[in-house]
Amino acid sequence: MAEPKRERANKKKRILFFVTIISMILIGMGSFQFIGCSKSSSKTETKKTEEKTEGKTEEGGGEVGEIVTINELVVNPKNTRGTRFFVASIGIMCGTKPQADEVKKKEPLIRDRLILFFSLQTLEVLSDISRREQIKAYVKAIIDREITTGPVKEVLFSRYIVQ
Repeated sequence: MAEPKRERANKKKRILFFVTIISMILIGMGSFQFIGCSKSSSKTETKKTEEKTEGKTEEGGGEVGEIVTINELVVNPKNTRGTRFFVASIGIMCGTKPQADEVKKKEPLIRDRLILFFSLQTLEVLSDISRREQIKAYVKAIIDREITTGPVKEVLFSRYIVQ
């Protein structure tokens, strides 16, 4: 008699778990739409950014290369059991046009590596502002490891949200 009750309780817990996950996904999607994060507008912004920065010089006198953007990395941080999420958009400042082309070509691989990196970080690490530069350094190292045209100039966070 106790076994059927346990099975029913476990089934109810599983259903509740799946309903919670689906609700979180829908809330996340709705908030992205509310903020205005459509892919078409972000691609347009990326092209505008690339056009504006290509060939200009920095204040220090060096030339600003092309900026390639990896938009909307969404992960659940470590130990949050899917109840919290982290969103980032990353700008990669490349030194040369061939380097920017390689980064664009390898974007799915770089995106995968970055999703793995961010999902292994705890909520405390991701939300600690004092660690932001350290996280940028890790992200830069991940990107540099995947491309063959030399290290990228800089990594920029155009969106960094811990929810």
